[in-house]
Amino acid sequence: MAKYIFNEKTLQYEEIPKNHYKTLGLICVGTLGLVLYSTSFNKPSSPEVTIRQYVQPFSEELLRQEIKKLNLPFEDIIVAQSKLETGNYTSSIFKNSHNLFGQKQAIVRVNCQSGVNNDHATYDNWVLSLYDYAFWYSTYASKIKNENEYLEYLGQVYAEDTNYIKRINKLLLKN
Repeated sequence: MAKYIFNEKTLQYEEIPKNHYKTLGLICVGTLGLVLYSTSFNKPSSPEVTIRQYVQPFSEELLRQEIKKLNLPFEDIIVAQSKLETGNYTSSIFKNSHNLFGQKQAIVRVNCQSGVNNDHATYDNWVLSLYDYAFWYSTYASKIKNENEYLEYLGQVYAEDTNYIKRINKLLLKN
């Protein structure tokens, strides 16, 4: 079986000639030995840095402000979705997992989730739930340009409830 190494100058993988396998092996073993030797001293390790952003407690007004900051279209629909998905912000999935939109675990797209609870994404705060919704939107729905098409799309791919769009429309009329 041929072995390859990445050449940073040509930015391509190149086959390693068989007569270089032993040399490469010695280099790897030597490097591993050096790493083990250098880490055996009681040197202070690099500190881990965690950046935390202060997030204000949730309010619908702040949700609307964040939607505007993210330049997401269909603000009223997004707010109606959050109300519907959280039972007007009273559900345990919102209170315990900060999940505003009933989002499931995202596997094939960029996401902000910190974990999973009962197949639903969990977030460190409500703003990250909105950011995750924005990632979902940019991945799957960003080409949709009007509210009716967006509602239709939500009914087809987002909603599990067959009355989802009727319920969203009912909430939209209340606003």
